Amino acid sequence: MKSKKSVAVWLVATGGEFAGKVLLQQRASTEMVDGVEKPQAYPFVCQPTWNEKVEGREKLTETIRRGAIEELGKSFGNYYYSPLVSLGAENFSYGGVRFIGLNFIGLITEGQLKLVKLHAGAMPEFIAIGNGDIPNVKVTTDLQREPEKEVVLFPDQWKILRRLFDLKDVLMHLR
Repeated sequence: MKSKKSVAVWLVATGGEFAGKVLLQQRASTEMVDGVEKPQAYPFVCQPTWNEKVEGREKLTETIRRGAIEELGKSFGNYYYSPLVSLGAENFSYGGVRFIGLNFIGLITEGQLKLVKLHAGAMPEFIAIGNGDIPNVKVTTDLQREPEKEVVLFPDQWKILRRLFDLKDVLMHLR
């Protein structure tokens, strides 16, 4: 069976209260689908700054731009630019489909952060994670409702977050 692809972008803040931290989205408990509020799968689980499935013959750059607009708003997505560095790939399954998750790290300034408007399926603010927070990050593999106050990631994304903090010199190449 052929795997589908997804693209995750992990942004690290360069200044302000989140300086040096990775910005994660946290799923809300519900989302709007065709104008109807419905329970969301994996409520309160955290994800990269943004994450999108690659559609059809879409190029990775197109997926990255589309994801930025859909998940962080037009003002951010249309004007965001940072060189992205690959953090590698992780395989995962979602809804019975196999995926190859391509992961990238980039930087976000305070000014760019002010342009962000998280989508309705996310909690209203980012969760900022620093290297010292890693021991408190939990991993989930099932559909149980996760506590709203805990930082919980899917296993493939937890591996990437660990890799991100293990690759300290990656940030040096982004500046």
